[in-house]
Amino acid sequence: MMGSFIVRKLAESKNISDKLYNQPLVMRAYPATDQIADLFNRHKIVELYEVKDGTSVTEPLQYVVNQIIHSFVFEFIFEGPNKVFGVAFNSDHSKKKRLFMLPLDKIIGAFAKCGNYYPESMTALRINDGSEWEIVLDDDC
Repeated sequence: MMGSFIVRKLAESKNISDKLYNQPLVMRAYPATDQIADLFNRHKIVELYEVKDGTSVTEPLQYVVNQIIHSFVFEFIFEGPNKVFGVAFNSDHSKKKRLFMLPLDKIIGAFAKCGNYYPESMTALRINDGSEWEIVLDDDC
């Protein structure tokens, strides 16, 4: 959760490129069942989502961090005792449609790319009325 806030802040402050912030992440998506997810049952993932009918979906990192920041469901998925496999999540807007699951190694990999990013150069231009700067990192060209 904290990593998502950090990545979004890096992107908003132009410390990582838009290209990096929009890198595609492949994850699993599980459709919602007829039951309605609410504050009292959101932990009952098996009842609320078709966990056997997952499909592979690709979304940009920006979408993923926003889903996690605004998460309605946020649960760790374990593959053994004390061994986290990934994170299941969705937002209050997507909870009626689907649940996402992203393996931990993919989250770590995407966040590591952001943390290790150092732009070689950037261009700053005044936009329209001249009061604000538009920052363009060379990677975004």
